[in-house]
Amino acid sequence: MTRPPGPYNLSSFAALPGGIETVFITGDAQLSGTVTRKLTIIVSGTVTINGPISITPVTFGDPHEVPSLGIASFGPININSGVIRVDAYLFSNNVINTCTEAVTVSPLPAVTCSNTLSVNGFLMARNILFQRKGPFNGSAQNGQATAPGEIVTLIPQLYLNPPRFFDSSVDDRLLEGQGERQPLF
Repeated sequence: MTRPPGPYNLSSFAALPGGIETVFITGDAQLSGTVTRKLTIIVSGTVTINGPISITPVTFGDPHEVPSLGIASFGPININSGVIRVDAYLFSNNVINTCTEAVTVSPLPAVTCSNTLSVNGFLMARNILFQRKGPFNGSAQNGQATAPGEIVTLIPQLYLNPPRFFDSSVDDRLLEGQGERQPLF
């Protein structure tokens, strides 16, 4: 399914017809919202994550029913400073920036990017800009943060029910006696 550029709440993709699991967005996209099923979003331009992205846990009997989200972009993936949670596998053919304002605002206000971003999934790009400073409190010594700026946790959905193009389907060919297959990562 192809969609035009624009802002999208991921819950709007909850009931795609015919069991569609992949959405192609031509141009730039702003994403936020909640996912309740397996979904892959491929964007030809820049992705801006402008709100939290979460996967709603659901009761399931089959591991292949576990919801998961993959976001792939030919351009950069930028995460706004107010976003503190992203449950997704993020792949960029360019750069992933964990705090957009750190690059676009100069001078940077003290409170901007001074929180923790939790990514439940993975980040993969040619370059990753870890821009979060982490939260501060009055007792921080020498201006050091009291917690990390980014926490990335690999979650089991990648193994149980990976989104399309984040599984081994891109390497699903016969090796014809050439030895072992390459790893999934």
